[in-house]
Amino acid sequence: MVVAQKLCFLLDGRPIETVAGKTVLEAALDAGVYIPHLCYSPLLEGYGGCRLCLVEIEGVRDPATACTTMARDGMVVRSETDRINALRRATTQFLISEHAGDCLACRANQNCGLQKVARHVGITEMPAGRPEPVEGQIDDSNPFFALDRGKCILCGLCVRICHEVRGRGAIEMLNRGFDSIVAPFGGQTILESVCESCGACVDVCPVGALTAKDETLPPVE
Repeated sequence: MVVAQKLCFLLDGRPIETVAGKTVLEAALDAGVYIPHLCYSPLLEGYGGCRLCLVEIEGVRDPATACTTMARDGMVVRSETDRINALRRATTQFLISEHAGDCLACRANQNCGLQKVARHVGITEMPAGRPEPVEGQIDDSNPFFALDRGKCILCGLCVRICHEVRGRGAIEMLNRGFDSIVAPFGGQTILESVCESCGACVDVCPVGALTAKDETLPPVE
């Protein structure tokens, strides 16, 4: 039996004990320390896409993503510096500004990853002039769940779990830049795609972009 090597590092002055093979984010969350994140799932490899889990590491010039940085014994990590919080706040403000809809009317309200990050960085009010829903942004063709692209923050979790865990590839990240959307290839609806309605994408969505229509989604195997 192979026993994982234990190690300890400092996170904002607090000793964090973990084992070799864990990332800084995993070790922090295991220890009950919240580092903001939106593209991380324990079911998937670290991705570093949302740039919210940035941390400073002593001896390293540029900020690093905690979800892709392996914990090392004796390392010194800072997650709550003025520099890091300014970067997080700017990223969060951009995500909110592009996030359509009314939080109070959203089924994810109070159980939303974006709201949690916003609170952490000190954003308590939603900006005026956010995008209004547009025709065609909601795909409710599937009888079990709906996709609202206006609320999608393009974290990639739904696409990655469909590919990497479920092995289906029913949805993709299409187009580039501001035109990026989550959708099946070829203009299909989700119902027309190879989707098996497993509900894995709904489970990992950190906002209200993917929501179950009821509680009868098949269990994730």
